[in-house]
Amino acid sequence: MKTLKKLILILFVVAVAWAQNVNDLRVPYTHHGSFSSWAFGVSYMKSSLEGVKRETKDVACSVQPDGSSTVTAEYVVECERRDDFSGFSAPQIDFRYGSFVGKAVALYFGFTGALYWGEGSYFRENRGVDYSHEPDGVKKNLRYASGTDNYKDDAVGVFGSLGLGISVYPFYKWTTELKDMHVDLALGGGATVAKIKGASDNTNGFMGFFWRFEVAKDWWVSEDCLMGIGFSYTNAFGTDDYDSDGKDHQFGLFFRITRE
Repeated sequence: MKTLKKLILILFVVAVAWAQNVNDLRVPYTHHGSFSSWAFGVSYMKSSLEGVKRETKDVACSVQPDGSSTVTAEYVVECERRDDFSGFSAPQIDFRYGSFVGKAVALYFGFTGALYWGEGSYFRENRGVDYSHEPDGVKKNLRYASGTDNYKDDAVGVFGSLGLGISVYPFYKWTTELKDMHVDLALGGGATVAKIKGASDNTNGFMGFFWRFEVAKDWWVSEDCLMGIGFSYTNAFGTDDYDSDGKDHQFGLFFRITRE
């Protein structure tokens, strides 16, 4: 994996060096019409999934003078879970298809997929809790805690997303190196899954939404082709089948080829 990361970084350097030697191609061309692009890069992801599943086993009530009933005590069985994963992808792949609206704005549909290698951990605890509803508030009394489980090992993670995005070229009228620099924002649906090696309860994940912010720079290499590099930040969030709250953060460095 280290060799693959080095190879990708070398490609970034070669792309920039090559693009700097084709400055005579860059200035005459402007963005127009539809386009498609592929990006390959490295990414770091840190994700977590946390929640408590509750099941009420017994309820005690008192009858009020008006005939209504009020809950005075509850016995609840709780299962607390926390899952964490962090790792690097090699590579992260991104595909886009879209169209320019004028010369400075582009709208696109995008897909992103990445396979991560890293470390994962999880925590599980089952417990019984008595809740008493008193005039000054709800009081909690732990009856028992059992089945506590902690585990950490090597893990594999997967992230995928589909969404819509917008690219803005704020310096498109300039003739300097900033001319083909652009900032992007994408929104859509995403899913994160992690599998911990050797663990009994070793697969966790969540589905939800994501947003991604990106800063990139392209260079014209022909009248209909650009090469570029960029940096992206992705924030994803959602829930799993137990209504646990999931979130992850991704930081990416990539190399992109665009055809117009």
